[in-house]
Amino acid sequence: MGTGLSRLGCSIEGDIAFVVDSSGSIGQNNWKTQLRFIEELVRGFVVGPNDVHIALITYSTGYKVEFHLKEYETKEEVLARIRDVNYTGGSTETHKGIRMMRVGIFNPRNPQGPRTGIPHVGIVVTDGFSDNPNATVKQARLAKTENIIMFAVGIGSETRFEELIDIATRPKEQHVFHVGDFDALASIQEVILQEICNALCPNNWTARGGKCYYVSSTALSYAEAGQRCVDLHYSATLATAKTKIEYKTITKMIYTKTGYNFSYYIGLDNERSGGADFIFADNSTSVLYSEWISEVPSGQRQGCVMLDKTHSFMWDVTECSVSLPFVCEIDKTRRT
Repeated sequence: MGTGLSRLGCSIEGDIAFVVDSSGSIGQNNWKTQLRFIEELVRGFVVGPNDVHIALITYSTGYKVEFHLKEYETKEEVLARIRDVNYTGGSTETHKGIRMMRVGIFNPRNPQGPRTGIPHVGIVVTDGFSDNPNATVKQARLAKTENIIMFAVGIGSETRFEELIDIATRPKEQHVFHVGDFDALASIQEVILQEICNALCPNNWTARGGKCYYVSSTALSYAEAGQRCVDLHYSATLATAKTKIEYKTITKMIYTKTGYNFSYYIGLDNERSGGADFIFADNSTSVLYSEWISEVPSGQRQGCVMLDKTHSFMWDVTECSVSLPFVCEIDKTRRT
């Protein structure tokens, strides 16, 4: 391990709070294994003032805020502090840990709390079902209502899978994890890192409607632009603009950045089909929404689609060799 998200091509910016079970059923040896698991997850992030901030809460009979988001600015400081977290034992009052994550760690009035406009992530780790399941579900629901992206990690046979699902953000396949024992935690580290990566937008990208967007200031050919998107993030494509909302989102971002001074590539062309069907960058062909200028696609010119600056960013076709700036997207609902 150790390369983590950097090896997956993901440099993210986010505030991440671990909510960690310290109840009596864990035991001292498993506690150390659990802390090593959290350490390895943290190693996968770029921790710093403009990157990832980490906080940690433990819960058993009650809760304890071990450290806040802005308390430590380097990965080394965070890792050293995690190693010093003490095991308490006691009951499993999961709801109190989640509540303190909400009203304490992610409280905007907390001077050591979250940053404005940065995604918030809660990772709940538990080896059993909570003492008050209804309260746990309520607090998790409130957290999700407050736009905290929730992950749930269950360990052992005493965990209640339905409760993990209730804690986590949907879809459960991307936010719920379970292993048979503490020693198996190492086997899911990379998967969890990748899902956190998928849930957040990389640095310098903008989150809108389940997608991340990047407006380039570099002019490239259509093929080069598509490759540059992949270079920026392994699952990125040129932006597809398949709905009116997506189209308006993209054009607003461009206009805010450059006005109507440049045309931009989006991910749509009929070069690959020899002038027949237009194909989106994600290889889908169903164009249910469009913003064509009047003479396209009736003339069905072969080429690549741009948002035309001379027609208020309506769709037009140009030769794919033309160098233009472009918009990339990461569709967080599209599995890779």
